[in-house]
Amino acid sequence: MTTYQPPEIASWNITNACNLHCAHCYLDAGVPRKDELSTKECYRVIDEMSELGTGMLILTGGEPLLRKDLINIIRRARERGIMTVMGSNGSLIDDGIATILKEAGLQGVAISLDSLQAEKHDTFRGMSGCWES
Repeated sequence: MTTYQPPEIASWNITNACNLHCAHCYLDAGVPRKDELSTKECYRVIDEMSELGTGMLILTGGEPLLRKDLINIIRRARERGIMTVMGSNGSLIDDGIATILKEAGLQGVAISLDSLQAEKHDTFRGMSGCWES
């Protein structure tokens, strides 16, 4: 008899949209895909994760902050008892966005930094000035 092991952690590329053009991108991110899930469909996935016992959700992409419904998705996960964190390129986060994310229930953010030298980072990310943002 096989013992069921619930998915403890789920990593979800929630959008293909991205404001950078990183050399290493495995998604070839840039514009949202036409078949990306609607808000309602995202809620259903989160509800299913909760029912399965998923304890942690990592939202990534592309750049998750480009989803207009991201805050609502984070709230839904929090309401379902799922600890939610996000992987971001960091270029769209400021104090106001950080506060909104925290209030929605986001519990952590991992930000990619590819070099301590701004020029190298920006070249790798395909956008001048993103190291400073």
